[in-house]
Amino acid sequence: PDSKMKMSGKSAGKAAMAALGEGIAGAAGSVVSILALYPLDTTRTIIQVRTPPYDKVDLSFLRLMVYICKTEGWQRLYRGLPSAIVGSGLSWSLYFGWHEGFKRWFLSLKKRRAGAGARLTAADEMIAAAMAGILTTLIVNPIWVINTRMKVASQKRKALKNRASLNGNGHAVAWEDGNGAANGNGHANGVVANGAANGN
Repeated sequence: PDSKMKMSGKSAGKAAMAALGEGIAGAAGSVVSILALYPLDTTRTIIQVRTPPYDKVDLSFLRLMVYICKTEGWQRLYRGLPSAIVGSGLSWSLYFGWHEGFKRWFLSLKKRRAGAGARLTAADEMIAAAMAGILTTLIVNPIWVINTRMKVASQKRKALKNRASLNGNGHAVAWEDGNGAANGNGHANGVVANGAANGN
């Protein structure tokens, strides 16, 4: 019994370390990609939303970037960057960590029932990915709501523009009676389900 407990403790420790490693790697990769591509993402969001004054500007993607730099400065393309770094790093670290944890948990359950030769099926992988994605979305979505609003905010809304993710989040909750920060949860979880099916 003692040897079994020691082996169980070692396997649990390995699972925790594997989940932690996956989380750290996901966070690091996401932060690097955000820093490199954030101006492109800001421009894409502005084109999609077309809030004033950009609703009257009919420019291509690259020309809109140049227009923004000329009229508002290159810093405009990095508005909301801190919240994006927090949101992206947290999103991928939680997702990869939970995904690895769920997979190992499912595998341990199957080995108890079917023996040491048990393996995860495609359905097991998909369920683990979906569970990890849904939990991550529920936690991180408010940060992305604020990030999007900071990207498209006009010059008249400097109070929101200049706030970091946590302050901006508090501002949105006060502004919309607590519902603003949860906007898009249902749609985001729909995307999670689609990604889980395609990624596994």
